[in-house]
Amino acid sequence: MDFRNETKPITVRLITVRLDLSGTFPDTTLVPAVTETPKTRTSKNERLEARVTAVLKLTIAHAAQLAGRSITDLVLDSVRKSSHETILEHEVIRLNSDESRAFVRALLHPPKPNAKLRTAFASHRKHVRAA
Repeated sequence: MDFRNETKPITVRLITVRLDLSGTFPDTTLVPAVTETPKTRTSKNERLEARVTAVLKLTIAHAAQLAGRSITDLVLDSVRKSSHETILEHEVIRLNSDESRAFVRALLHPPKPNAKLRTAFASHRKHVRAA
């Protein structure tokens, strides 16, 4: 059997780039984003608790039974998926090709900071670093 033309799913790790808006290119430390559950077994020391109505608990129990899973497994998997989706919605910016080119151009050739931006940064340094 020839496997060369078969496709194989891959995991793409997302990165977060922290940028400085001062008009200069800052230290571009790449921070790995949380993408999936680690493959190694970790100890489970934390607890989550929630009070729910009897109707909601019956609904969850019914769904777990239909899926052949425990209530805990179903709830934790649902919470994990929802958490990852929420993180992606807030941390990932999707750009079309024109927007992507404009973004890269702005990173490579940032405009000079104007007086209003310099004043804002001075105010930020004064109030944030003083705290």
